[in-house]
Amino acid sequence: AKIVPADPHNEIQASIEKSKGQHMPEISFFYGIKIMIYHESNAPHHKPHFHASYGEYEAVYSTEGDLLAGCLPPRQAKLVVAWAALHMQELDDNWYLASSNSTCFRIDPLV
Repeated sequence: AKIVPADPHNEIQASIEKSKGQHMPEISFFYGIKIMIYHESNAPHHKPHFHASYGEYEAVYSTEGDLLAGCLPPRQAKLVVAWAALHMQELDDNWYLASSNSTCFRIDPLV
């Protein structure tokens, strides 16, 4: 997966800031990494994405596994990218559900 430099004025980076303190549905959890997806009703998201958090780290990845903003420790980042590659269609399906204010489904963890 390619790394897209984080731009502090980028809408995805702003999404990280807005998401702090908000409840996001957890769609998967593995090796201490929490995967969440949600849609802000008043914010246009041009690229389907999900949030991954590990301890105090948080990052946003496209559903193809590209880093869009934030960061995770290197080992956890590799696990998230591998997981996303295995579940790309399910991530896209969940993004569609979230964008239509429907309930997202859980996705199997990386084992």
